[in-house]
Formats: sequence, C-alpha cells, structure tokens
Amino acid sequence: MKKNLLSVFFFLLTISTISYAQINSATSGNWSDGATWVGGVVPGDTAVFINDTHTVTIDAPGAFGGTVTVNAGGTLNITGGGGAKFTGNIVVNGTLLVNTTDSVIVGYSSTGDKKIDLTGAAGVATFTQGTVLINGKFNSSALNTTTVNGANIIIDAQGSTGYAFRQTTNSGTHPFTFTSGKITILNPAVSSNNAELAMSSNVAPDISGTAMFVLGQGASTVSRVGGYRISLNLAGYLNHLTINTGNVDVTLLSNVTVKGDLKITSSGALGGGFFWHAPNYIFDGDVAQVTGTIMPDTVKNVTIDNVLGVTSSQDLAIKDTLFLIFGTLSGPYTAGTTILVTGIEQLGEIPQSFALLQNYPNPFNPETKIRFEIPVTSFVNISVFNLLGEKVATLVNENLGQGVYEKSFGASNLTSGVYIYKLTAGSYTMTKKMMLMK
Repeated sequence: MKKNLLSVFFFLLTISTISYAQINSATSGNWSDGATWVGGVVPGDTAVFINDTHTVTIDAPGAFGGTVTVNAGGTLNITGGGGAKFTGNIVVNGTLLVNTTDSVIVGYSSTGDKKIDLTGAAGVATFTQGTVLINGKFNSSALNTTTVNGANIIIDAQGSTGYAFRQTTNSGTHPFTFTSGKITILNPAVSSNNAELAMSSNVAPDISGTAMFVLGQGASTVSRVGGYRISLNLAGYLNHLTINTGNVDVTLLSNVTVKGDLKITSSGALGGGFFWHAPNYIFDGDVAQVTGTIMPDTVKNVTIDNVLGVTSSQDLAIKDTLFLIFGTLSGPYTAGTTILVTGIEQLGEIPQSFALLQNYPNPFNPETKIRFEIPVTSFVNISVFNLLGEKVATLVNENLGQGVYEKSFGASNLTSGVYIYKLTAGSYTMTKKMMLMK
C-alpha cells in the first residue's frame, strides 16, 4: 500500500512538473490576468507560448521569466507604460508590437547570449516607441516583416559568441524597414568569425529618414580581439552610421554603403581591405584621428570637428567641400572648396543700409572678426580670396534677416599675407583687405 501511494505521489509530481514546464495562452488578455493562461496561472520563471488568434498585452512594468514564443497567428503587445523585463529569449513566429513609453529588456540580469529571434516562420515585428535593450543579439530575416519606426534598440553583445545585429535572406522576400530611431551596438561580441553588424539579404532593405546605426559607447566600449566587424553583403546598406567605439578597432568584412552621414568619433584602427562609401564623412573625435585606409581616396564631402586635427591616411581628393569647424585636415589632400564654419552672432542693432566693416583685430593671428550690416532680408555671401583671386574660404552663404552681424574667421590653415574679403547681398557688393601675420 505504501509503495502504491509513493508511486501515485511521484506520478502527480511528474504531471505537475510537465504542466508547468511551459504555459500556453488560453485566450486574449492581459499578461497579469490568470484567465489569459491555461490553468489560470500567470507565468513565472517558465517557457511561455502565445497561441494562434490570442493577443497578450503587457501595459504595466513587470519581470517575466523563461523564453516567450509567439506562435503563428498570436500577438505579444507591449504598450503604454509597460516596462517589460524578460530573462529569456523572445521568439517571434506571429506578431510582436512594441509601442511603450517605458523600456523592454531581453536577457534581464544576464550578460549572456539572449536574443530577439525573427528568423522562423513568417511573422511581423514592429518597434514604434520605447527603448529595447537586448543582452545578446537581434536576429531577423527576410522571412519576417520587421519594422523599426521610432524605437531605440540597444544591443550589448559582450556575452554573445557571434553577431549582434543580423538580417539574413533564407527564402524570404520581406525587406527590413528602418525609417526612424536608432540601433546601437554597445560592445563587440566575444571573438568569432561573425560580424557584429551584418546584412546578407538579396532583398534590399528600406532604410531611410533619420534611421541611424551606432557602434560603441565611446570610452566605455569593452575591448575585444578583432573589435567590431561590419558585413553588408548583397543588397545591404545603411542610412546614417556613427562609429563611437573609443579606441576599439573597426574592421570591414565587405564594402559598406552609407547613404547619409558617416560620423567617426573613435580613435581605433579602421581597416579590413574594403571601403566604406558615404556622401558625408564627419570626424568628431576628442583625440587626434586618422581617416583610415578604408576611406576611398575620392570622396564628396568631409567635415573636421576635432580641435586636435585629423590626418589623411592616403592622397585624398575631396570633390566638393571640406568643412572646418574645429581643427584641420593634414596629410596629402585636395578640396574643391574649403569652408571655415563658425557661428554668426546677431548683435541686435537695426541698420539702415548695407555695410561691410573692417575686420578686427587687423593684422590678426590666426582669428579675426568681421562685422556686416543687412537692412533687409537678403541672401548673403561672404568669401575670402588670396591676392591671386583664388577663393580660400566661404564664411557666410545663407539667407539672413535685417540686422547687424559678426562673423569669426579662423585662418590657421592659411599662410601669412594679405587677403580680400567680399560681401555680396542681392545687388550690393563690397570688398576689404585684411592681413594675416603668423
């Protein structure tokens, strides 16, 4: 009798364990409502399955254990003030909606290899609002319809043994859509052959608007052997890209196309035997920088915003404009136009006529101020020429309203001598001379 009772006890224990090894949704409802789940038990530290036709909503902060799988036809809706912390993965074969004023954390209390997985059967994931922090990786494919249109996705790959963000093809036909928001990869993954930022789809993504990828978190970026790696095979491209990796290296495993701004604040090595192509290269570091050999030798625009300067790694041809905000570009280069970018100060006076005043101080080294007066709204251009008539700088080139203005001119990149500065506003023109003495 005792033996039979013991057998029944272990049988019931086994059934209980199996029953709660996973919890399935029973109907649509709120995650915190027991009626939403089979057995009436709100999931704890266990695997969760959201089934076909069921929408489970999280609209209040909470911690959730185990892997959450959204089956085909099911929906996980994180909305309102729903700050959700998941200790496991989120696997999406149905629909994932993130539109929250709070945050979503995947791999909570973990530096492990957790992920949002969008590579299975056809599903839909839309990230509209909120911050999504993934301690591991974000994996999407052309099997799924994945859209980021306002949310900020932050991926910390330091516990991952592979990629951090990956968009692949498989046999799918859906593009990855990214129109606004930011995707940041805080730290590189543990050394592997996989790129932290990878696209290998033959379906062109729709990446546009203000969408931006960011690599690194400045000086706090964790150093790894190999640093960051980028691979954009086939149809992949980026819109805006910021390299903020501190002194951690960046290696290209393929050519990289950036359609907007490529901003580099880091000082690590930039290499890999491939090139990144962008219309606008911006160097904005707080230590001396070099352009790197992965920058093509012919580019459209370059902006220098680094007081310690930037050195060209090759004979660089800037076809359009070199913008100098702070610092200079050294090394071999040519530029179609060089613009010294400094602020225009409006002094608050009301002028009665056009006027171009003498710069002060004069002579100067290396900076002076130029005051001018605009009595009516006009398109204003102020340019600086050498005595050969060659333009060496454009100081103002924009519409200005009525007012008295003062413009700083820095000539650290020019040699000593006499220069001519010219004001053009509508049909009005005036020139004056100034002397740079170094």
